[in-house]
Amino acid sequence: MKKEKKEKYLKIAVAVIAVVLVAWFFVIYPMTYFHKNEKTLKKAAEHYFEINYNELPTGNNVKTLSFSDLAKEKYVDDLYIPYTKKNCSVKDSWVKVRKEGDGYKYYTYLKCGYLSSSVDHEGPEITLEGEKEITIDKGEKYKEQGVKSVFDKKDKEIKVENVTIKNDHVNTNKLGTYKVTYEAYDSLENKTVVERTIKVVQKLSGVVNNDTGKKGYYTGTNVNNYLRLSGMLFRIYGVNNDGSVKIVSAEGIAHLNYDGIQNWLENYYYAHLTDKAKEFLTDGAFCSDKLATVNNATTCSEQEKKKKVGILSAEDYIRTIENEEDSYLYTRNVVWLANPKDDKEAWAVKSWFNAENGTTNYKAIDKQNSFIVRPALTIKKDVLIKGGEGTAQNPYTLGDLTKAKSNAKLNTRITGEYISYGGNKFRIIETMQDGTTKVIAENVLAENNSSVNIQNENPDEAFIYNPTKKGNVGYIIDHITSSHIKTDIFVKHEIETAIYKNYAIYGKTDSTKKYKVKFASPSVDEMFSAAGQTVNNSFWMRDSSKNEARKFLTAPIGNIFDGSLSGIREGGIRIVAFVDKDVTILEGKGTSESPYKLVK
Repeated sequence: MKKEKKEKYLKIAVAVIAVVLVAWFFVIYPMTYFHKNEKTLKKAAEHYFEINYNELPTGNNVKTLSFSDLAKEKYVDDLYIPYTKKNCSVKDSWVKVRKEGDGYKYYTYLKCGYLSSSVDHEGPEITLEGEKEITIDKGEKYKEQGVKSVFDKKDKEIKVENVTIKNDHVNTNKLGTYKVTYEAYDSLENKTVVERTIKVVQKLSGVVNNDTGKKGYYTGTNVNNYLRLSGMLFRIYGVNNDGSVKIVSAEGIAHLNYDGIQNWLENYYYAHLTDKAKEFLTDGAFCSDKLATVNNATTCSEQEKKKKVGILSAEDYIRTIENEEDSYLYTRNVVWLANPKDDKEAWAVKSWFNAENGTTNYKAIDKQNSFIVRPALTIKKDVLIKGGEGTAQNPYTLGDLTKAKSNAKLNTRITGEYISYGGNKFRIIETMQDGTTKVIAENVLAENNSSVNIQNENPDEAFIYNPTKKGNVGYIIDHITSSHIKTDIFVKHEIETAIYKNYAIYGKTDSTKKYKVKFASPSVDEMFSAAGQTVNNSFWMRDSSKNEARKFLTAPIGNIFDGSLSGIREGGIRIVAFVDKDVTILEGKGTSESPYKLVK
């Protein structure tokens, strides 16, 4: 029994000794060592003022000596974290002194790893009025909101009038990020600094409203309302009632029959926009009322359900007119409008049509004909302008595009961007699954400043595009293109040709043929195949009709020749080709003014 008690007491004694040793090793000795360092730092400060007594503070002032200053002037040596050779924080440690009664009191704060002095070393808490981050539109006046309260754990409430407010001259007429700082001190002159961020931005809707005044939409011809989105150039139309912004393509994109337009817009065109660009878009309202005649009406009587992409109406065009006939929307090309006339005809616009009763901008045309389509999109409200000036040369940008890096592969770039090779300019249609890049020439092939025209040499009753048949337009294009442009970056690729019973009705081909070629004509519904922008000549398309009179040849005004022009046999060459997957970018911005220059 005695032996068991003795063993029990021995275990307790060992446990107590272990606890004491642990306490000594992890608590008592480190704290003793730390407090010794505190005293060393304090004595260093006292020694400093014995020599520099004229620097002692007067009144309620506080004098601070940082550890780094004392060490620099050799008043103190290195102080270490217990059990290590790591220095205590020179940056965060200090000694403050102020006059109290008949003498001076020293306050020492030392930080050594996880150990730090208990002296008051934190500044007061500043609470701002309003938000810590404010976004204001360019030109809007900035109003300082000030400080709501200041509270210190030791001094309690501090007057907000004692807070010093500094700003770096917020210039609301210049885009950028500005900082406003708020400084407050407690009685021991522990400082707190709080920042408020002021972002001066341009909301697209704000710029449009500012430019257009109460109208909310642009009018006339002399307007800087260009926007680049998803590699393509648009004109800003105006601000909708909900704050969203309507834009319309600055150029015709393709040729479509009227009833095929919406299907093409939603299932082909929209798919070629980048995902980043789509983040800025929202569904918008588009006018589609039936018009027996086009007069000067500017109010739409029938709106379609909101949709992600559409086309403008006659009312949209008329609203932009200034001085009776001037509008930035008018071109010499024939462009479909959203308005049907009846079951057979729809309205198109051009500057100018010749009509029996005089010159006019509007004409009702058989819906089966293929004319130019200019897509319109709606940008969400509050979207910010990230760059540009709204001009054609320097359009507004929204930040949806990343800059191409030198040596990046061309197949990493996007629809709509421009490339230059061998003195010829092309636009990217899309990147194919095999890594090649499908492109279309900006203009027709030319020699000695004249268009290279060709004609179908086969006496077929109906012209069918066939690049394997000698004398056929398709064959000639594939074989003579290399005589006019540098071709080493282009590779053979499969194309598909559409054959229609009569008119080109989108989505309703009678049959298709596939061929492997190096160069081909564009299809009527292909991206950027529309005539009439930079293309001032007619050119062959690779679509075909079984109707003998119908030739798929574009006119410069943007229509596809129909039966009334059955005698037309000759046209220019505007090529579609495929760039090798390993071709890289040397330099350039991908714009018309600065196209990508390529290296193989």
